Parts: sequence; C-alpha cells; structure tokens
Amino acid sequence: MRRKKLFLIDGNSYSYRAYYALSDLKSSAGKPSGAVFGFVSMLNKLRNEMRPEFIAVCFDLKGPTMRHEKFADYKVHRKPMPEDLVFQMPIIKEVVNAYGISIFQLAGYEADDLIATLAVKLKKEVDVYIVTSDKDMMQLVDEKVKIYNPQKNENIIDAGKVFERFGVTPRQIADLLALTGDSSDNIPGVPGIGFKTAAQLLNDFGSLEEILKNTAQIKQEKRRQSLEESRDQAKLSKELATVITDAPIKINIENLKCSSPDVDTLLRIFKDLELKSFYQPLISQSRPAAENSGAELITGTSACKKLAEKLRGTEEIALLLKNSSVRGETACLELGIKDESIFSLKLDESGIGNLRKYLGGIMEETVPRKTGYDLKGICRFFKKAGIDTNGLFFDCMIAAYLLEPGAGRQRLEEITFTYLNRPARSSSLVGEVLELKKVLVRELAEKSLAGLFNEIEMPLAGVLAEMEACGINVDAGLLKTLGRDMDKKLGVLTEEIYRIAGGEFNINSPKQLSEILFDKLGLPVIKKGKSGPSTNHEVLAQLSKEHELPAAILEYRELAKLKSTYVIGLLELIDKDTGRIHTSFNQVVTATGRLSSSEPNLQNIPVRTEAGRRIREAFISREKGWLLLSADYSQIELRVLAHLSGDEQLINAFERDFDIHNFTASLVFGVESGDVDDKMRDMAKRVNFGIIYGMGPYALARDLGISHKEAKEFIANYFKRYPAVEGYLQGQIKEARENGFVTTLLNRRRYIPQISAKDAISRNFAERTAMNTPIQGTAADLIKAAMIRIDQRLKKEKLKTQMLLQVHDELVFD
Repeated sequence: MRRKKLFLIDGNSYSYRAYYALSDLKSSAGKPSGAVFGFVSMLNKLRNEMRPEFIAVCFDLKGPTMRHEKFADYKVHRKPMPEDLVFQMPIIKEVVNAYGISIFQLAGYEADDLIATLAVKLKKEVDVYIVTSDKDMMQLVDEKVKIYNPQKNENIIDAGKVFERFGVTPRQIADLLALTGDSSDNIPGVPGIGFKTAAQLLNDFGSLEEILKNTAQIKQEKRRQSLEESRDQAKLSKELATVITDAPIKINIENLKCSSPDVDTLLRIFKDLELKSFYQPLISQSRPAAENSGAELITGTSACKKLAEKLRGTEEIALLLKNSSVRGETACLELGIKDESIFSLKLDESGIGNLRKYLGGIMEETVPRKTGYDLKGICRFFKKAGIDTNGLFFDCMIAAYLLEPGAGRQRLEEITFTYLNRPARSSSLVGEVLELKKVLVRELAEKSLAGLFNEIEMPLAGVLAEMEACGINVDAGLLKTLGRDMDKKLGVLTEEIYRIAGGEFNINSPKQLSEILFDKLGLPVIKKGKSGPSTNHEVLAQLSKEHELPAAILEYRELAKLKSTYVIGLLELIDKDTGRIHTSFNQVVTATGRLSSSEPNLQNIPVRTEAGRRIREAFISREKGWLLLSADYSQIELRVLAHLSGDEQLINAFERDFDIHNFTASLVFGVESGDVDDKMRDMAKRVNFGIIYGMGPYALARDLGISHKEAKEFIANYFKRYPAVEGYLQGQIKEARENGFVTTLLNRRRYIPQISAKDAISRNFAERTAMNTPIQGTAADLIKAAMIRIDQRLKKEKLKTQMLLQVHDELVFD
C-alpha cells in the first residue's frame, strides 16, 4: 500500500529565495510583492507536481535561539532581513494559513529544529520530504525521510545521493559540519579541514568522537595538531550543527492535512498586491453557488413589445452580450435598468427578429444611453442583425483599462472584484454594470481621466465598431495567384538550398539545419540554446556574411511566413457573407494607448519586399472607379516631442517646414543644410527617432556600426543643440520616480513600478518607458481624436467615403 506524503517546508528559506529572485516586484502603490509572488508560485508548483496529502511550513522567529546561548557568534555574519522582506513575511504567513496549511514557529528554536522534530515523530506514519537546499538537513535522511530540493534537476535526495555528494552517510553529516565548519551559520569547525579530508576521517573512524579519541593514529602532523588543539571547538560545532528532534510542539498528522483554502482571504491579499495571475483564477471560486440571476426571460412578441415600452421610459440601460462568439451556444442579450430590473433575450432566430423589430429603434436612438461591458462588441453584433447602435455612454471595460492600462483587457468578473471589493453576486453580470459605473466614474474623475474617457475613448468605440463591421475588400483571386507563385518560388529555393548544402534535409527542422551549418559546413557557432546551436534570424543574418546557405534559408523562411500568414491566413478570414475581411481593433490592450489589430493583424502587412507589396495589392476598393486613400501624419512623434519639450530649435524647424533630419544633421555636424550628405542625414534620422525611445550610446553604436565613443559624442552634441529635449526627457524620469506614472498630453496614464528597481536592466527599461510613453501615447491620442472628428464630418456631409483602417499614425479610407 502506498504511504502518504508529508512535505515540510523551510518557510524562511523559501521566502529568501523568492525575495532575491523578484526583489524589485512592487504593486502600483509601491508595496513590495516579489517574495509573496515567488513563495506562492513555488508552493503551487510543489502542490501541483508532488500532490502531497500533508504539508506544514516552519518559520524562524526573531530573537536568539538555544544555539546562541552556546555560542554568541552563531550566525553573526548574517545580514539583517531586508526591509521589503520584513514587510512581506506576515503576508506570506497569512497566505499560508489561508491555503489551509499549518504553520510551526517557536521562540528559541529554528525552523530546522521544528522540521526535524516533525520528521522524526511522523515518519512512522508517512513518507517525509523536507523542502530545503540546506545541507545540514541531510542528517535526517533515511528510508522514510528525504530532501526535496526544487532547485536541482534530480530534486529528490536520498541516502545514496547524500553519500554521492559528501562521501559520508546522512548520520555523519553533523560530524562532517563539525569538522569543516559552516560559514553561512558561522560554525567554526576545525581549521584546515575541508570536506574531502573530513569525509576521509569519518570513513576511517566513524564519528567525530572516535576521531578525537584516536588522534594519535592520524599520520599527518598538521592535521593531527589542528584536531587536538580544536577539540572543544569541534565538539561545540557538532552541537551547533546537530538539529533538535524533540522541540516542544504539539503534533497530529491529521492537522497537517491539505484543506480547502480560504478564498476570500487569498483574494483580498492578492488583490491588494495586484498579483492578478493568482487572484483571477480564484474569483469564480468565491462567487456564491449559481444564484437565480433574477432576469426575466423575454420570449414572444407580446413580451418584447412590453419590454420596448418599459425601455423607452428610461434614461439609461445596461447591456451585456453573452456567448456572442462561442460556437454551439445561442447568444443572449441581458438588459438592466435603474430599478434593478433585469431582462434576458435569447438571440436565436426568433430572438434576433424580435430584437430588430421591437428594440432596434431604441438601440438606434441616443436615449436611453447605453452602459455596458464591451459596447463595441455589442455594436458589431447588432450591426450583423441590421441594427445601428447609438448613445454609447459608459463602457466598464474601457474605464478599467484607462485606470489600469498595464492590465490589458479585463473580464467583467475581474473588474467587479477590483472595484466593488467582492466577487460578482449572481450569474447575471449585467446586474453589476450600473453599480460598477458609479465607482468607475468616481475613479476616473479622481485620476483626471474623465475627459480622455468621455471625449476620446467612448466616442471612438462607436467609430471602431463601424470600421470593423464595414471591413475591407480583398481580391481572393489575386491572393490565390500569389500563393501559387510563392509555391513555385519556394520550390526553386528548396532545390537551391539542397544544392548548396550538398544534399536534402528538412529545411524547417532547426536540428537538421544545425547539423548542416555547424557539423557539415563547419560554420562558427554564434549562440547556443538548450537544444544546441541556435539557427534563429539573428544568427543566420550574421552567418550570411560567411556563406550563401544561411542567406538562402532566410529568404526561404521569409517567403514561407508570408505565404502562411498573409496568403493562406487572409483567404481563411474572408467573411462568407460580406466577401470582406473584418479585423478587430483592440482598444484595451496596449499600455501606451495605441490601437492594435487582430484576426487578422492589418497593421503589420509587409511593404519592404516585393512579395509584401504584391500582398498589399490584394486589398481593393468596394466599387469600381473608387480608390483606397491613405493619409498619415508627418513625423508625428517628433512634432509631439517639440511641443512637449518646448525646444525652440525643434519648434522652429517644424514651423518653417524644414526637413527635420537634414536640419538635425546640419546642427550636430556643424555644416550648412546643403552640405549634409546621405550618411549624415541617416545618422541624424536614427538619432531623432532613437532619442524618443531612450536610445543610448551602446544601441546607437551597434545600429550605425560606429564606435561607442563616436556614438556618445553624437548624442552629446544632439542634446547641446536641443537642450530642452534633454531637460524634458530627464523630467519624465523624475516624474515617474515621484508619482509612479507618466501622462500624455490628454492625461492618459502609464504606471511604471520598476522605475526605482535595484536591477539595472529593469530600471533602465523603465526609464526608457518613462521617456517614450508621453510621446507615443500623445500621438496615439491624436490619431484617435482625428478618427472621431473625421467620422463626424463624413456623416455630417453625408459622404459615402468609409474609414477602413488605422495603422498607428496612418488612416486608410475607401
């Protein structure tokens, strides 16, 4: 019969490991959270992988232990616990308790002693695994007690592995440490005795006591003398190294059984520290068992008529569309009004008919105002049913995004939990929307985001819904022709690759390609991964300078990707009903405020290659004689930088309509604009744009192929010519440090918690983010404002032109 497993965790060791792995992790309010995150991650991994029936966590308590009474300098070299970890220790213990796991801690005793006591007393009933990386705990290993070290590949350490590592048995570990000492605990040991010598002595004599009795038999004089002179010190060291197995703690194996977690406590803690990956999965567990939503199911013509009359008499309605994109499930529209009445309409064939006939007019009116979650998605669904939706008033999804842009798109359950401090109350989430709106309105006002929300993001949702519903025409015939042409070219490339390589192989296999490049052709290995030499794009580009095969492979990969992504991919996404491609514009994804595009991503259609340009030709106007018109802003981010920094030179250049890159080159190189050559202009262009993204000398040197010194001098000269730019960028870093966030011209916020990170890589990235976000974010806000105004003009002037796409600083019209 399989014995049950007990895992005993050294809580302090776990906490320190977690802290040092993630010491810079903080919430937006500045609360340190890395140790909690790391501890819970390791705990969850242990539980998922090892599935123990019993767990206990043992902690040290502050203050002297019994070992300090024997040796005042015990652990004297240990640094005090870092303040951020001191803050997190009570939270970690609260989390452990909330997971239903027993905690043991006792004044005067170390966690090791409590673990040892539990292990010795309970090993008769269960198999014990001690979760630690400390070597002194190996003295407890026997047939029923093992060490589990998650840091090691072979993480279960039994008696055989102890002997393999130290050359002694587990019961000799304390003797070994008595001889060698332990610098981490400041156990003195015997001078001049290392692990190898200590293991040899213990194999010869059996124990420390026998060694000290028989020093006369030790031939090496220096070793013998050291042992005789350190006799008392060795005995003391063994006392310090030996774990206590009879600490006065109450033990009952049933109390260590893994029990159900206190979900509400865990939610509170994880929410406070903004550990979303932990609290998101818990939200549904905390919700009460599926209550009756209280929604009145609307079926039939009579009920729809009554509902329409009721809705016409109200100023605001809440809307939520459920199952709109889930195959095999009938979509359901939930409606709520201020008196807390909730209605549900199944959007099967008859439901959509009733929606169109009786509720369509209400949706098309600006009153009642529409509040909801993902109103853009609701608009697009209604558009398919032949209904135009107006009066978009408040979208909880967009509001939550503006308040916490780094979180991306959040589910309604998450937003409810975050802002109402409780899980959703029932299965009908539309009931939460109006209550949520009150809190979110207040939060937006407090953070000066109401203007951005009301004047940009909410009007934009309707514009995007229309653009998505409209879609863009695609010449399917041209795409198919392109696909056939690409197949022929790929065939030719394949034969060429085989010829160069001297034989056939699987071009798409990194392993086989690696063998050809590095074993057969003897090309230098530039980068290694877990599975061997890397054959990624960067490596092949570098190797292309030495051999023709890597260049041919790169061409093959690029063409194959174009075919799969933009030929086959686009053909599969042509809507059968409209004959068009309908991308989704993601309004709540990027931290900068930019829109992104998906299914398909129409912001990333290639343009630099001939194949890419031919793919673009497949996008066509909807009527003969019409045009696709593209209009973009000229160097919008540099213009934004000029405005935000107030730099006179930069402003003057734009006001006089100079070529900004030529102008910058003439300033930095100290020549007349007519004497600026292409190389000078290109260098100035790279710096102009690089400065926006916080480019430093190292990146510029690598980008331009110049020395670090030259790059440093160029950037210094740049800032001499544009002094206000440097002042502005440094001011953004200062603002981020003081406030924890930076803002765009229209007050869009981006939180940058890593701005004061101890880790230089994280901190430098945060500083670049602080410099760039206000510029990139303001440019994003401006194009959104333009889209709203253009949409208004098109409607006001009753033009047939349709806005189809937004590609960052560019708009495409049909």
